[in-house]
Amino acid sequence: MATTILTLDGDVAVRHVLKDFFTGFGINVNSAADFYTAMSTLGQGLPQLIILEFTVTGGSAKDVIDGVHFRPDGSAVPFIILTAAPLAEVELLVPASPLVRYLKKPLDLAELKSTVEEFLGPQTFAPPAPPPASFPPGYPPPPGLAAGLPPGYPPPGYPYAFPPTPAPMPTFEDEAQYSSDQNVIDLDAPEGPPRKP
Repeated sequence: MATTILTLDGDVAVRHVLKDFFTGFGINVNSAADFYTAMSTLGQGLPQLIILEFTVTGGSAKDVIDGVHFRPDGSAVPFIILTAAPLAEVELLVPASPLVRYLKKPLDLAELKSTVEEFLGPQTFAPPAPPPASFPPGYPPPPGLAAGLPPGYPPPGYPYAFPPTPAPMPTFEDEAQYSSDQNVIDLDAPEGPPRKP
């Protein structure tokens, strides 16, 4: 199942950067611009991680964290708080916790990636698996692989052992064939010199 992250930030540019960054790794991203939209989104289901700014329109980062952690199914959801404020000030309002990390703005994506990996594991950013292999229409699977194909089959370049059926050769059943100068030759005409009109 794909990882889902909620981002909560009033800056539309930050939301776009986060969405583009995570969706590039196959991660689902729900975005919210304010506290009320975030709470509405969280009411439909909890994500595996929440990234939010310290100052949230309509509430505070602490309100969001408390609202999630008070839920029976939300006690293990981690948070990454983005802030341009001094970290000492942030820690006074949002106490340190094993499930909370603080990152300074402007955002360093490499630092964000390593923090997400710390919470969710390095497999979060593994490239998405390729779609299941399928064989071109009209070609049988290679011998021994008709059932239970292992991942990665068919190999690139398949069907190298099954060249396409060649186009049928032209036949001479038509009464009229074309010469090199594209004039019609009547095969039923009697032999002899051409008659003058």
